[in-house]
Amino acid sequence: MTTHREGLILGATLKSIARSIALAERNRQPVELLVSLDRADTLTRDVVMDFAERMETRVFENDFGDLSLSRNRCIENASGEFVAILDGDDLISNNWLSDAATTAGRDARPTIWHPEVNVVFGEHNHMFRHIDAEDDEFDPLMLIATNPWTALSFARKAYFEALPYTPIQLASGIGFEDWAWNREAVAAGYLHKVVKGTGHAIRRKAISLAKLTTQAKALPAPTEFFRAELEKRAALRSSRDHRRMFLEPSLSVA
Repeated sequence: MTTHREGLILGATLKSIARSIALAERNRQPVELLVSLDRADTLTRDVVMDFAERMETRVFENDFGDLSLSRNRCIENASGEFVAILDGDDLISNNWLSDAATTAGRDARPTIWHPEVNVVFGEHNHMFRHIDAEDDEFDPLMLIATNPWTALSFARKAYFEALPYTPIQLASGIGFEDWAWNREAVAAGYLHKVVKGTGHAIRRKAISLAKLTTQAKALPAPTEFFRAELEKRAALRSSRDHRRMFLEPSLSVA
């Protein structure tokens, strides 16, 4: 879990994580909690340290000033086969960790798992469902204009290590680290799927990294994925046209 300057609201996040860990461990799924304190203020640090006295927690104090690098450090130090990406602002359903671990363990394909339902609250409120990459309506090219999945995800540690998060560089117009990561994961051949019956509550604040990124008119880090996808589709169309030319009967005029 990454933290920065959440202060007292971090308490609710930690309670939701503790409940989710408790259910997973009752189901004989051991969990370790790693927390990054990245340039955290005193109150945020106190909340984390108080929690760590009551529940085993590995705390990393960093001076990155970067969400991506904070995530990468926790991933590097995780000892389990799977990693769940968590954020200090948000809440997770009690069954998220347990059901994600069960679902991921049954599917050997390279897959990134996401909660099914997302509830946004705070400065504005709405709900949405994550799309499954195997749904008929999913098109990889939608990632050009939108990010269909939040940062909250669950996958094998090896996948995150193969695709570390790209540092945020707002001054250079590079942001939306989760969107960029989702693009790279699709380009690498990973599926993005949902764990049915799980949820994520996302806190929207007046001042947030997402807002600062939008105000800076930043874009996700560049990728060759879209060029490759368009070239693949063009080649497929060309192959179909070529095959049709030979299969369709020709007309001749005597």
